[in-house]
Amino acid sequence: MAYCVLDDVKALNPNRVYSADTKPTATQVAGFIDHISAQLDVILRGRGLAVPVTQPTDLLAYLKFVCALGAASLAEEAMFPTAGDAAKSAHTTRLQERYQAELEQLRKANLSTLRISPFSYGSEYPTEYDEGLPKFKHDKVF
Repeated sequence: MAYCVLDDVKALNPNRVYSADTKPTATQVAGFIDHISAQLDVILRGRGLAVPVTQPTDLLAYLKFVCALGAASLAEEAMFPTAGDAAKSAHTTRLQERYQAELEQLRKANLSTLRISPFSYGSEYPTEYDEGLPKFKHDKVF
């Protein structure tokens, strides 16, 4: 089961069009989606979850985002397959770095309390996700 669709990848690569005549093609991007979904399933299976994940909805929404990140990263890299690391666009690099960070989160996080978007907590959020730490300090003033 794929965790995202072509439109999710397009949302992360808004300046790209994927069709039968583009590089990569829409079919190739669909293959990237399947590849990333399988990679996510391997990680989740290793964490003891039944795959493919169909619930809870917040974890499914998170997997949709991570899948789209990974597929968008592969699609961007496929546009210039011989360019090498030095010629990667800043967008490609950001996608790859964010995807790797999200994979690390999946490997380490307590999945029952996975925080989908730390940005929703405001500008002061932890950079390391230790589920044993309180989200707010005792001296925090609101």
